[in-house]
Amino acid sequence: MNNCKAVIIFIMIIVFSLAACSSKPTIGSSPRESLVKKYFQDDNTYIIIARGYPKPGLPEIQAINTAQEAALTNAQVIARQSFDDSVDVIKSGRVKQYENRGNHVVVTYVITWKNLKNHITQ
Repeated sequence: MNNCKAVIIFIMIIVFSLAACSSKPTIGSSPRESLVKKYFQDDNTYIIIARGYPKPGLPEIQAINTAQEAALTNAQVIARQSFDDSVDVIKSGRVKQYENRGNHVVVTYVITWKNLKNHITQ
């Protein structure tokens, strides 16, 4: 009886695993890529270029503002993942430029920290 339960549980695990792997994303459900580019300008300066998308259904001005906020947040998250905890990517970072690209905004985010290259985690 225990072997039968074990076999049934094993089969159920396989069926659920296969079902999870075979699910197809629906149209429009794929995540939008936020990272455009990231690179060291020099040993103390790191540049992140990231996208942000507006909340749907907003008037143009509000859409641009929410896209800017999203782009900045995306850049800061990428920065946080790129460096160890000794680097404060918010205080040491600044927005160099926002570019409105119609359906999204691109931010150029610059982080400056002494010997920043020595603090990379990736």
